[in-house]
Amino acid sequence: MNTVLGIYGAVLSSILAATKIVEFCRDRARVKVQFEANVLANLEGYPGEYSLITVVNLGRRPETISVIGLEYADGSTHYPPLRFCSPALPVTLEESKNVAGFIPREAVQFDKLRWAFAKISGGRIYKSRRYKRV
Repeated sequence: MNTVLGIYGAVLSSILAATKIVEFCRDRARVKVQFEANVLANLEGYPGEYSLITVVNLGRRPETISVIGLEYADGSTHYPPLRFCSPALPVTLEESKNVAGFIPREAVQFDKLRWAFAKISGGRIYKSRRYKRV
């Protein structure tokens, strides 16, 4: 009888531990940063070429995006002026919500650009894919 209870307890605790690990992985912070260069837009009477940075919360927890910026090949960071950033930073993004901002083309050094990034309130940095020069 004691052996059966011991085996039952071991199996039950293993199942609960696996469930908690799955919940932890599912609920972790996941933020996607996308960078698009050479976007033609007419932003409230300001037509021109812009770069678009979009940050999307793919996780289940709300995340506060505090900063959006660019990183160059030499390791330097640049926080360009975001025009028509909707909603304004800092912003708390609920599940599957996003924030987007346009950067004037002249504010980006495309020959040195490595990637765009977003920093959440906890200090973690999420990066876009590496920018490929054409």
